[in-house]
Amino acid sequence: MIAIRSRGLRAASSSLAGSTFIYAVITGVRSGVSFLMLPIYARAVTPAAYGQLAIAWVIASLLTTLLSFGLEGAITRWYFRMTAEPESRNTFVASAWKLLLVVPNLVVVVGWLVIASLFPSSVPIPLSFLLLGALQASLWVGATIVPFALLRAQGRIGLYAVLNWIFIGISVIATTTLLYATNIGAIGWLIGNLAATIALAVASGYAMRGYLRLPFSRSLVQPAIAFGVPLIPHLLALWALALVDRLILQHYRDSTDVGIYNLAYQVATILLVLMIAANQGTVVEYGRAIHDEAARVALRQVVTLQFSVTVALAAVLALLGPVGVALLLPPSYLPAAGYIGWLVLGTLSFCLSLLPMNGLTILAGKTRWVWTATMAAAAANVVLNFMLIPKIGVAGAAYSTVIGYGVLLVAITVMARSFQPPAIYDWLKLIAIAAGAVAAYVGGVLTGGPLDGRSLAIRTTWLVAAALVVAGLLWRRRSVAVAKRTPA
Repeated sequence: MIAIRSRGLRAASSSLAGSTFIYAVITGVRSGVSFLMLPIYARAVTPAAYGQLAIAWVIASLLTTLLSFGLEGAITRWYFRMTAEPESRNTFVASAWKLLLVVPNLVVVVGWLVIASLFPSSVPIPLSFLLLGALQASLWVGATIVPFALLRAQGRIGLYAVLNWIFIGISVIATTTLLYATNIGAIGWLIGNLAATIALAVASGYAMRGYLRLPFSRSLVQPAIAFGVPLIPHLLALWALALVDRLILQHYRDSTDVGIYNLAYQVATILLVLMIAANQGTVVEYGRAIHDEAARVALRQVVTLQFSVTVALAAVLALLGPVGVALLLPPSYLPAAGYIGWLVLGTLSFCLSLLPMNGLTILAGKTRWVWTATMAAAAANVVLNFMLIPKIGVAGAAYSTVIGYGVLLVAITVMARSFQPPAIYDWLKLIAIAAGAVAAYVGGVLTGGPLDGRSLAIRTTWLVAAALVVAGLLWRRRSVAVAKRTPA
């Protein structure tokens, strides 16, 4: 009986690892293509123009956070809670989707008209940049929040992939064409992204067309909003942690510094995007674990896998990212290389905080006080930005990010302690993996030398060596454990 259960858990873990990996790859490819295209796009705009684009993206990100009403996690949780009521569940999904199709776009259009008419001089970027970024945000909410959460919950990986590839293909073609085949300048980047988002909205609407016939139920969607709304201060605080530094930089410095900092942040964001994508796969398993004891037991392996991939990717980006900037981008962007390591460290803290956050919000359903942790982290970040940026510029923004995300990781971990499933962390494995990543980074930085092809080879060697040593130690530990369980 025990052997059968063990095999079942291994099979479940393997299946989960596979689906998590697929979701991470799909979403990672979307962001990875954007990063791979960055050297091409960046050659068509100056650092100052790139800085203005960065501010537009900051505002768009804020709007996405606000206008989603915290419903993404609610869709996952309610989908599994309503398993015994399929008709009500479908009506709930339809209601949430219709809400996000209408309200965000209405808010953006009215809000832009008010700002353009009454407060045009208060916007630090051209009004056209503001409108395009805001429209992309509102359309993105309707096109992805409910459809993507539903597809992940249903395990419809193929359709999820197709929708993402539609966005990728149109974004690359439209943006490249507008930047190089026209004379419209940096705004072509925003128009290209908007065109891709419109295409995605049409495609996801077609995929969800069956839900359009279902009625809107205020009584069904209200509890989900009540679940999600307390997360909005948390999400706003995360936005402040991730993006407010660019607004403060714009105030004290200039668009060139914003562009340099944003490029370094984009490199670190690769880790953020990939691990959020992977987390979207594991969140589904946390939803199953609400009523499934076997799924709760399997979470130990899920956590170990997610931690391992997060730390390994962080080490790769911190070591190889600066070399990539030096080799692939124009010399005017080279100062960004010096900030990548710090920003990857901060992003790593955020990605690790997703582990206790999942247990706290999805499994335990405790969202009421989550905002206090993120608000404390955001407050530390904002205060430090105002203190450090006037004195040391871009470096101050990078240091503030590290400290802010560190506060977040500690606070969320402390809050989640009472709600974690038993023995969810395999501490020996986690410590060994973290130690290997630190050793690789320190060795690579100390021996790598100037950021050139030789440095790339040296840093890669350190990464491979650390991975082999850690894998060997963990394999030996596993072999010893198996030997102890085997009867003589």
